[in-house]
Amino acid sequence: LVSYLSYNNCMIDKDFSFEPVAEIHLNALKRNLTFVKDNLCGEKLFCVVKADGYGHGIEIAKYMDKYADGFAVSKVDEGIKLRFLGISKPILLLTVQGYKEIKLAINYNLILPCESVEYLTFLLENFNSEIYLNLKVDTGMNRLGFCDLDKFESALKIIAKSKNIRLCGVYSHFFNASSSKTTRSQYVLFDKFLKLY
Repeated sequence: LVSYLSYNNCMIDKDFSFEPVAEIHLNALKRNLTFVKDNLCGEKLFCVVKADGYGHGIEIAKYMDKYADGFAVSKVDEGIKLRFLGISKPILLLTVQGYKEIKLAINYNLILPCESVEYLTFLLENFNSEIYLNLKVDTGMNRLGFCDLDKFESALKIIAKSKNIRLCGVYSHFFNASSSKTTRSQYVLFDKFLKLY
Protein backbone atom coordinates (compact mmCIF):
# COMPACT_ATOMS: atom_id res chain seq x y z
CA LEU A 1 0.00 0.00 0.00
CA VAL A 2 1.46 3.40 -0.96
CA SER A 3 0.35 6.63 0.69
CA TYR A 4 -0.10 9.63 -1.56
CA LEU A 5 -0.51 13.35 -0.95
CA SER A 6 -2.55 15.54 -3.21
CA TYR A 7 -0.83 18.74 -4.36
CA ASN A 8 -2.43 20.85 -7.08
CA ASN A 9 -4.42 17.87 -8.29
CA CYS A 10 -1.26 15.76 -8.62
CA MET A 11 -0.69 12.51 -6.85
CA ILE A 12 2.65 12.59 -5.05
CA ASP A 13 4.35 9.65 -3.40
CA LYS A 14 4.81 10.26 0.37
CA ASP A 15 8.57 9.65 -0.01
CA PHE A 16 8.89 12.29 -2.71
CA SER A 17 10.77 15.41 -1.62
CA PHE A 18 11.00 18.82 -3.19
CA GLU A 19 14.68 19.64 -3.54
CA PRO A 20 15.38 23.34 -3.95
CA VAL A 21 17.53 24.14 -6.93
CA ALA A 22 19.57 27.29 -7.33
CA GLU A 23 20.73 28.11 -10.81
CA ILE A 24 23.73 30.38 -11.16
CA HIS A 25 23.52 32.52 -14.28
CA LEU A 26 27.16 33.27 -15.00
CA ASN A 27 26.35 36.36 -17.07
CA ALA A 28 24.39 37.82 -14.16
CA LEU A 29 27.18 36.90 -11.73
CA LYS A 30 29.72 38.57 -14.01
CA ARG A 31 27.54 41.69 -14.25
CA ASN A 32 27.10 41.84 -10.46
CA LEU A 33 30.79 41.30 -9.71
CA THR A 34 31.78 43.93 -12.26
CA PHE A 35 29.28 46.41 -10.79
CA VAL A 36 30.51 45.86 -7.23
CA LYS A 37 34.17 46.03 -8.27
CA ASP A 38 33.58 49.27 -10.21
CA ASN A 39 31.95 50.88 -7.16
CA LEU A 40 34.47 49.92 -4.46
CA CYS A 41 36.47 53.15 -4.75
CA GLY A 42 39.76 51.27 -4.84
CA GLU A 43 38.95 48.84 -2.01
CA LYS A 44 39.46 45.12 -2.45
CA LEU A 45 36.70 42.63 -3.25
CA PHE A 46 36.81 39.37 -1.28
CA CYS A 47 34.14 36.89 -2.33
CA VAL A 48 32.75 34.76 0.50
CA VAL A 49 32.43 31.15 -0.63
CA LYS A 50 32.07 29.39 2.72
CA ALA A 51 29.74 26.42 3.24
CA ASP A 52 30.50 25.00 -0.19
CA GLY A 53 29.87 28.33 -1.88
CA TYR A 54 26.62 28.68 0.09
CA GLY A 55 25.47 25.44 -1.46
CA HIS A 56 26.40 26.42 -5.03
CA GLY A 57 29.68 24.55 -4.96
CA ILE A 58 32.98 26.07 -3.95
CA GLU A 59 34.06 25.56 -7.56
CA ILE A 60 32.16 28.77 -8.41
CA ALA A 61 35.24 30.52 -7.03
CA LYS A 62 37.14 29.51 -10.21
CA TYR A 63 34.76 31.69 -12.20
CA MET A 64 34.86 34.53 -9.65
CA ASP A 65 38.66 34.46 -9.59
CA LYS A 66 38.78 36.83 -12.59
CA TYR A 67 36.98 39.53 -10.59
CA ALA A 68 37.87 38.90 -6.93
CA ASP A 69 40.94 40.22 -5.14
CA GLY A 70 40.61 37.34 -2.70
CA PHE A 71 38.22 34.90 -1.07
CA ALA A 72 36.84 34.21 2.40
CA VAL A 73 35.90 30.82 3.86
CA SER A 74 34.98 29.49 7.30
CA LYS A 75 37.18 26.44 7.58
CA VAL A 76 40.74 25.55 6.69
CA ASP A 77 39.65 22.63 4.48
CA GLU A 78 37.64 25.06 2.33
CA GLY A 79 40.73 27.24 1.91
CA ILE A 80 42.85 24.23 1.01
CA LYS A 81 40.25 23.15 -1.55
CA LEU A 82 40.51 26.60 -3.17
CA ARG A 83 44.28 26.19 -3.34
CA PHE A 84 43.81 22.79 -5.04
CA LEU A 85 41.47 24.47 -7.53
CA GLY A 86 44.44 26.64 -8.51
CA ILE A 87 43.44 29.81 -6.69
CA SER A 88 46.55 31.69 -5.59
CA LYS A 89 44.88 34.92 -4.42
CA PRO A 90 44.58 35.69 -0.69
CA ILE A 91 42.13 33.49 1.23
CA LEU A 92 40.79 34.76 4.55
CA LEU A 93 39.54 32.36 7.20
CA LEU A 94 36.50 33.86 8.95
CA THR A 95 36.60 31.70 12.08
CA VAL A 96 39.29 31.29 14.72
CA GLN A 97 41.19 28.02 14.34
CA GLY A 98 42.77 25.50 16.68
CA TYR A 99 46.43 24.45 16.74
CA LYS A 100 46.23 21.76 14.01
CA GLU A 101 44.22 24.02 11.70
CA ILE A 102 46.61 26.93 12.26
CA LYS A 103 49.52 24.76 11.10
CA LEU A 104 47.60 23.86 7.93
CA ALA A 105 46.60 27.51 7.38
CA ILE A 106 50.24 28.54 7.60
CA ASN A 107 51.30 25.79 5.16
CA TYR A 108 48.69 26.90 2.61
CA ASN A 109 49.22 30.66 3.07
CA LEU A 110 45.72 31.27 4.40
CA ILE A 111 44.98 34.46 6.32
CA LEU A 112 44.06 33.79 9.92
CA PRO A 113 41.54 35.94 11.78
CA CYS A 114 42.58 37.46 15.09
CA GLU A 115 39.94 38.73 17.50
CA SER A 116 41.89 39.31 20.71
CA VAL A 117 45.29 40.11 22.18
CA GLU A 118 45.17 36.70 23.88
CA TYR A 119 44.82 34.86 20.55
CA LEU A 120 47.61 36.96 19.06
CA THR A 121 49.83 36.04 22.02
CA PHE A 122 48.95 32.35 21.52
CA LEU A 123 50.03 32.59 17.88
CA LEU A 124 53.31 34.27 18.74
CA GLU A 125 54.13 31.81 21.52
CA ASN A 126 53.36 28.69 19.48
CA PHE A 127 54.38 29.41 15.88
CA ASN A 128 57.65 30.70 14.45
CA SER A 129 56.55 30.58 10.80
CA GLU A 130 55.33 33.55 8.82
CA ILE A 131 51.65 34.08 9.68
CA TYR A 132 49.24 36.13 7.59
CA LEU A 133 46.68 37.81 9.82
CA ASN A 134 43.57 39.98 9.65
CA LEU A 135 42.23 41.69 12.74
CA LYS A 136 38.51 41.26 13.28
CA VAL A 137 36.44 44.08 14.80
CA ASP A 138 33.14 43.44 16.57
CA THR A 139 30.70 46.10 15.37
CA GLY A 140 27.68 44.55 17.07
CA MET A 141 27.49 40.89 16.03
CA ASN A 142 28.78 40.07 19.55
CA ARG A 143 30.50 36.84 18.53
CA LEU A 144 34.18 37.51 18.02
CA GLY A 145 36.32 40.55 17.46
CA PHE A 146 37.96 43.51 19.10
CA CYS A 147 35.36 45.68 20.88
CA ASP A 148 37.84 47.87 22.70
CA LEU A 149 39.97 50.44 20.86
CA ASP A 150 42.78 50.20 23.43
CA LYS A 151 43.10 46.42 23.03
CA PHE A 152 43.01 46.81 19.25
CA GLU A 153 45.80 49.36 19.45
CA SER A 154 47.79 47.01 21.72
CA ALA A 155 47.44 44.27 19.12
CA LEU A 156 48.73 46.62 16.43
CA LYS A 157 51.78 47.44 18.55
CA ILE A 158 52.50 43.76 19.21
CA ILE A 159 52.24 43.00 15.48
CA ALA A 160 54.54 45.91 14.62
CA LYS A 161 57.25 44.39 16.86
CA SER A 162 56.73 40.85 15.57
CA LYS A 163 59.06 39.36 13.00
CA ASN A 164 56.68 36.67 11.73
CA ILE A 165 53.21 38.27 11.72
CA ARG A 166 52.11 39.88 8.44
CA LEU A 167 49.05 42.05 8.98
CA CYS A 168 46.93 41.88 5.83
CA GLY A 169 43.95 43.94 6.92
CA VAL A 170 41.04 44.61 9.24
CA TYR A 171 37.49 43.38 8.79
CA SER A 172 34.11 43.12 10.47
CA HIS A 173 30.79 41.36 10.02
CA PHE A 174 27.86 43.75 10.16
CA PHE A 175 25.00 42.17 12.06
CA ASN A 176 22.25 44.00 10.21
CA ALA A 177 22.45 45.40 6.71
CA SER A 178 18.73 45.92 6.16
CA SER A 179 18.50 49.13 8.18
CA SER A 180 20.44 52.12 6.87
CA LYS A 181 20.56 53.63 10.38
CA THR A 182 21.99 50.44 11.92
CA THR A 183 24.40 49.93 9.02
CA ARG A 184 25.62 53.52 9.38
CA SER A 185 26.25 53.15 13.13
CA GLN A 186 28.20 49.92 12.50
CA TYR A 187 30.26 51.64 9.83
CA VAL A 188 31.01 54.61 12.12
CA LEU A 189 32.24 52.23 14.82
CA PHE A 190 34.33 50.24 12.33
CA ASP A 191 35.85 53.46 11.02
CA LYS A 192 37.12 54.33 14.53
CA PHE A 193 39.17 51.12 14.48
CA LEU A 194 40.35 51.71 10.90
CA LYS A 195 41.75 55.11 11.89
CA LEU A 196 44.15 53.32 14.25
CA TYR A 197 45.23 50.93 11.48
